[in-house]
Amino acid sequence: MKKAIKLFKFYYDTDGLNKDEEPVNMEPAISETASGVTYLTRNKKTGERGCLVLLNMEYLKEGDYTTILDIVSHEASHVVDAIYQIIREQSGTYDSGNEPHAYLTGWVAGCIGDYLTKYFKDINECKEV
Repeated sequence: MKKAIKLFKFYYDTDGLNKDEEPVNMEPAISETASGVTYLTRNKKTGERGCLVLLNMEYLKEGDYTTILDIVSHEASHVVDAIYQIIREQSGTYDSGNEPHAYLTGWVAGCIGDYLTKYFKDINECKEV
């Protein structure tokens, strides 16, 4: 978490993020009872806006794909909602053929999934040594 705090500013809402109004008492963390949390961020060097997803690895056990998919899709949904708010765009409805929203959700979930794949691979390689 210390590395993330060095790299990013954290925000409670998209309005604060867009105005670059960093809250005074913002201390990003993940509670023991949460499986994941999504934070709005701004890169301290570049000013780029984004989201940081923190996962409680106690909830994510390799092979428990139901839980993994549940948590990843949940956090991906928060990221996509934030992106749509940041760019001030409506996501549409099912009847309107909400494909951009669906593709973005898939892409975000895929990014989180790529991280988890590498994480579990590293854990397994350490166990084999």
